[in-house]
Amino acid sequence: MIVFRNKFGVADIIPSKNTSITERVMEVSEMSLSFTLSRSVSFEYGDFVNYQGKEFVFYNLPNVSKKSTGEYQYSVTLYERNGRELHNTKYLFCDQDSTTLKTYYTRGDFPLTATLSEFLSLICRNLNRVKRLEDSEWVYKIQKGVDRSKMVNLTFSDQSCLESLNMICEEFSVEWKLDGRTIILGE
Repeated sequence: MIVFRNKFGVADIIPSKNTSITERVMEVSEMSLSFTLSRSVSFEYGDFVNYQGKEFVFYNLPNVSKKSTGEYQYSVTLYERNGRELHNTKYLFCDQDSTTLKTYYTRGDFPLTATLSEFLSLICRNLNRVKRLEDSEWVYKIQKGVDRSKMVNLTFSDQSCLESLNMICEEFSVEWKLDGRTIILGE
Protein backbone atom coordinates (compact mmCIF):
# COMPACT_ATOMS: atom_id res chain seq x y z
CA MET A 1 0.00 0.00 0.00
CA ILE A 2 1.42 3.39 -0.97
CA VAL A 3 0.91 6.58 1.04
CA PHE A 4 0.51 9.48 -1.39
CA ARG A 5 1.05 13.20 -1.02
CA ASN A 6 -0.70 14.87 -3.92
CA LYS A 7 0.15 12.42 -6.72
CA PHE A 8 3.54 11.32 -5.41
CA GLY A 9 4.32 8.31 -3.23
CA VAL A 10 5.71 9.17 0.20
CA ALA A 11 6.04 5.68 1.64
CA ASP A 12 5.33 2.09 0.67
CA ILE A 13 3.77 0.40 3.71
CA ILE A 14 2.55 -3.03 4.68
CA PRO A 15 -0.49 -2.71 6.97
CA SER A 16 -0.35 -4.81 10.14
CA LYS A 17 -2.89 -7.56 10.80
CA ASN A 18 -4.87 -5.36 13.18
CA THR A 19 -5.60 -2.77 10.44
CA SER A 20 -9.36 -2.53 9.93
CA ILE A 21 -12.07 -0.64 8.07
CA THR A 22 -15.21 0.49 9.90
CA GLU A 23 -18.29 1.09 7.80
CA ARG A 24 -21.61 1.89 9.43
CA VAL A 25 -24.91 3.10 8.06
CA MET A 26 -25.10 6.91 8.08
CA GLU A 27 -21.46 7.35 9.17
CA VAL A 28 -18.20 8.19 7.44
CA SER A 29 -16.01 5.14 6.76
CA GLU A 30 -12.74 5.04 8.66
CA MET A 31 -9.59 2.96 8.59
CA SER A 32 -7.55 2.12 11.68
CA LEU A 33 -4.10 1.68 10.17
CA SER A 34 -0.95 0.35 11.81
CA PHE A 35 2.37 -0.31 10.10
CA THR A 36 6.11 -0.47 10.70
CA LEU A 37 8.83 1.27 8.68
CA SER A 38 12.62 0.97 8.81
CA ARG A 39 12.99 4.76 8.66
CA SER A 40 11.22 7.77 10.09
CA VAL A 41 8.74 9.39 7.69
CA SER A 42 7.07 12.76 8.27
CA PHE A 43 3.47 12.31 7.20
CA GLU A 44 1.30 15.38 6.61
CA TYR A 45 -2.36 16.28 6.79
CA GLY A 46 -3.92 15.35 3.46
CA ASP A 47 -1.64 12.39 2.72
CA PHE A 48 -3.77 9.44 1.64
CA VAL A 49 -3.96 5.77 0.70
CA ASN A 50 -6.23 4.00 -1.77
CA TYR A 51 -7.89 0.90 -0.40
CA GLN A 52 -10.81 -1.12 -1.81
CA GLY A 53 -11.58 1.65 -4.29
CA LYS A 54 -11.78 4.37 -1.63
CA GLU A 55 -9.40 7.16 -0.72
CA PHE A 56 -8.62 7.32 3.01
CA VAL A 57 -7.00 10.57 4.18
CA PHE A 58 -4.73 11.57 7.05
CA TYR A 59 -6.80 14.16 8.91
CA ASN A 60 -4.73 13.43 12.00
CA LEU A 61 -1.02 12.76 12.16
CA PRO A 62 -0.02 9.22 13.13
CA ASN A 63 1.29 8.21 16.53
CA VAL A 64 4.91 7.13 16.11
CA SER A 65 6.86 4.86 18.39
CA LYS A 66 10.59 4.31 17.80
CA LYS A 67 11.25 0.69 18.74
CA SER A 68 14.91 0.61 17.64
CA THR A 69 17.31 2.34 15.25
CA GLY A 70 15.63 0.75 12.25
CA GLU A 71 12.08 0.20 13.48
CA TYR A 72 9.35 2.86 13.67
CA GLN A 73 5.77 1.83 14.45
CA TYR A 74 2.91 4.03 13.23
CA SER A 75 -0.79 4.02 14.05
CA VAL A 76 -3.43 6.41 12.74
CA THR A 77 -7.13 6.63 11.97
CA LEU A 78 -7.85 7.67 8.39
CA TYR A 79 -11.21 8.86 7.08
CA GLU A 80 -12.74 8.36 3.67
CA ARG A 81 -12.14 11.59 1.76
CA ASN A 82 -15.67 11.93 0.44
CA GLY A 83 -17.25 11.35 3.84
CA ARG A 84 -14.90 13.77 5.50
CA GLU A 85 -15.90 16.44 2.97
CA LEU A 86 -19.47 16.02 4.20
CA HIS A 87 -18.21 16.73 7.70
CA ASN A 88 -16.03 19.71 6.77
CA THR A 89 -18.42 21.55 4.41
CA LYS A 90 -20.97 24.00 5.84
CA TYR A 91 -24.59 23.63 4.71
CA LEU A 92 -25.34 27.14 3.47
CA PHE A 93 -28.45 28.66 1.91
CA CYS A 94 -28.09 29.53 -1.73
CA ASP A 95 -29.14 33.00 -2.95
CA GLN A 96 -29.10 34.07 -6.58
CA ASP A 97 -28.65 37.61 -7.91
CA SER A 98 -31.55 38.17 -10.31
CA THR A 99 -29.52 40.55 -12.47
CA THR A 100 -26.28 38.59 -12.92
CA LEU A 101 -27.73 35.12 -12.13
CA LYS A 102 -24.66 34.61 -9.96
CA THR A 103 -25.11 32.21 -7.05
CA TYR A 104 -24.08 33.20 -3.52
CA TYR A 105 -23.89 30.91 -0.51
CA THR A 106 -24.55 33.33 2.29
CA ARG A 107 -26.37 32.03 5.32
CA GLY A 108 -25.77 29.11 7.64
CA ASP A 109 -28.87 29.85 9.73
CA PHE A 110 -32.05 29.45 7.72
CA PRO A 111 -35.40 27.67 7.58
CA LEU A 112 -36.27 25.71 4.44
CA THR A 113 -39.46 23.98 3.36
CA ALA A 114 -38.57 21.42 0.71
CA THR A 115 -38.84 17.88 -0.60
CA LEU A 116 -36.14 15.30 0.02
CA SER A 117 -34.77 15.93 -3.48
CA GLU A 118 -34.54 19.67 -2.87
CA PHE A 119 -32.68 19.22 0.43
CA LEU A 120 -30.25 16.78 -1.22
CA SER A 121 -29.76 19.06 -4.19
CA LEU A 122 -28.65 21.84 -1.82
CA ILE A 123 -26.27 19.47 -0.05
CA CYS A 124 -24.68 18.52 -3.40
CA ARG A 125 -24.46 22.17 -4.47
CA ASN A 126 -22.64 23.00 -1.24
CA LEU A 127 -20.24 20.06 -1.63
CA ASN A 128 -19.55 20.97 -5.26
CA ARG A 129 -18.85 24.54 -4.15
CA VAL A 130 -15.70 23.39 -2.30
CA LYS A 131 -14.61 20.29 -4.21
CA ARG A 132 -11.17 19.94 -5.77
CA LEU A 133 -11.08 20.62 -9.52
CA GLU A 134 -9.92 17.08 -10.32
CA ASP A 135 -12.81 15.51 -8.40
CA SER A 136 -16.11 14.53 -9.97
CA GLU A 137 -19.35 16.29 -9.10
CA TRP A 138 -21.37 15.28 -6.05
CA VAL A 139 -24.75 13.77 -6.94
CA TYR A 140 -27.53 11.97 -5.09
CA LYS A 141 -29.73 8.98 -5.78
CA ILE A 142 -33.02 8.18 -4.06
CA GLN A 143 -33.93 4.50 -4.15
CA LYS A 144 -37.35 3.21 -5.13
CA GLY A 145 -39.95 3.21 -2.41
CA VAL A 146 -38.84 6.47 -0.81
CA ASP A 147 -41.51 9.20 -0.71
CA ARG A 148 -40.30 11.98 -3.01
CA SER A 149 -43.34 14.25 -2.69
CA LYS A 150 -43.39 14.90 1.07
CA MET A 151 -42.64 18.53 2.02
CA VAL A 152 -40.92 19.24 5.33
CA ASN A 153 -39.93 22.46 7.08
CA LEU A 154 -36.50 22.29 8.74
CA THR A 155 -34.36 24.96 10.36
CA PHE A 156 -30.61 24.76 9.95
CA SER A 157 -28.24 26.47 12.34
CA ASP A 158 -24.62 26.68 11.16
CA GLN A 159 -24.41 22.93 10.48
CA SER A 160 -22.12 20.83 8.33
CA CYS A 161 -23.48 18.94 5.34
CA LEU A 162 -23.07 15.73 7.37
CA GLU A 163 -25.09 17.05 10.30
CA SER A 164 -27.73 18.37 7.90
CA LEU A 165 -27.87 15.10 5.97
CA ASN A 166 -28.44 13.15 9.19
CA MET A 167 -31.16 15.59 10.27
CA ILE A 168 -32.88 15.36 6.86
CA CYS A 169 -32.71 11.55 6.87
CA GLU A 170 -34.18 11.39 10.36
CA GLU A 171 -37.08 13.62 9.31
CA PHE A 172 -37.79 11.58 6.16
CA SER A 173 -37.16 8.20 7.89
CA VAL A 174 -34.45 7.15 5.43
CA GLU A 175 -30.80 6.11 5.69
CA TRP A 176 -27.82 7.25 3.63
CA LYS A 177 -24.61 5.69 2.41
CA LEU A 178 -21.86 6.88 0.11
CA ASP A 179 -20.71 5.32 -3.13
CA GLY A 180 -17.84 7.53 -4.19
CA ARG A 181 -19.37 11.00 -4.61
CA THR A 182 -22.92 9.70 -4.80
CA ILE A 183 -25.17 10.05 -1.74
CA ILE A 184 -27.62 7.15 -1.84
CA LEU A 185 -30.81 7.29 0.20
CA GLY A 186 -33.05 4.34 0.95
CA GLU A 187 -35.26 2.87 3.62
